[in-house]
Formats: sequence, structure tokens, C-alpha cells
Amino acid sequence: MKERKKQQKKSVRSFMFTDQSIYNLVVWRDLSINLIDFIEALMFSCGHSFEQACQCILITYTHGKCAVKIGDFFKLSKISDHFNQKGINCTIELKEI
Repeated sequence: MKERKKQQKKSVRSFMFTDQSIYNLVVWRDLSINLIDFIEALMFSCGHSFEQACQCILITYTHGKCAVKIGDFFKLSKISDHFNQKGINCTIELKEI
């Protein structure tokens, strides 16, 4: 019985750390955010050029949201934390294939 519980715990842990799913970092429209701060956050955190950041802002304000970065969950969670510190609303969503 104890061996079975250990085996179940190992399988859960291995799933958590070997998840190869692709995620989107989605930024949501918020009219209270200064556009300059938004551009700087996209350029600094996501590595966007000025033009890419402006395009993301236009998409966000037109459609209400924009996927600004694609990657694994742990990488995107660090960027998400930085955005949240700046007051930018964002979520990490599983990418639909």
C-alpha cells in the first residue's frame, strides 16, 4: 500500500515538471494604464521592438486582449509577475492547437 502511494506521488511530480504544453501570455485591455508604461513593459519583459509593442497595444485596445508571448508556464509566470507589478492585467492560458 505504501509503495503505491509513493508511486502515485512520483507520477504527479513528474507530470508537474515535465509538462511540455505551450501557453499564451494574454494582456487584457485596461484604460487606466499609461501607454508609455505599457510599451516599456512589453519591450523590457517580452523583448518586443517598439513597433511590435505598438501593434500589441492596438490589438489590445481594439479587441480587448492580445497574446503577447508564447512559451512554457514557468517562463511566462515570471513575465506575468512583472506585468502585475506594473498594474497590467494579464493571464496565462493554455494555447489552443
